[in-house]
Amino acid sequence: MKRNLILLAIMVLCIPAFVGCDSDDPVAKTCELSAGDRPTVEIDITFTATSTGDGEITQLTYIVAGEETVVSNPNLPWEIDVLIPAETDFSISANGSTTNGSITVAYSGTAISYEISGSDSCSHEND
Repeated sequence: MKRNLILLAIMVLCIPAFVGCDSDDPVAKTCELSAGDRPTVEIDITFTATSTGDGEITQLTYIVAGEETVVSNPNLPWEIDVLIPAETDFSISANGSTTNGSITVAYSGTAISYEISGSDSCSHEND
């Protein structure tokens, strides 16, 4: 009888250790996004940043001809139009996270018969 009580006490004391191993806390995914190109003609480019669910961007950067512009904690959706000279490198990048959603950075533009676009995205869902 005494032995059964000791075993029962040990089992009761061990239950929290096993229960504590199971976590339903959602896990956030850290995202680093980047997209860019080099047009052959002068073109107006629209840079955009969007999110779904709880996706958020903490820092967004766009670079044109080596000139960097940084936007901290942009309100999403975010958008800006920039004139890109011919044969000039440009890019858009972002750092952010999501637990249940997505974030996306993109660019697009058209000049006469020339079209250019690109994007990068990150998504995550917890069950």
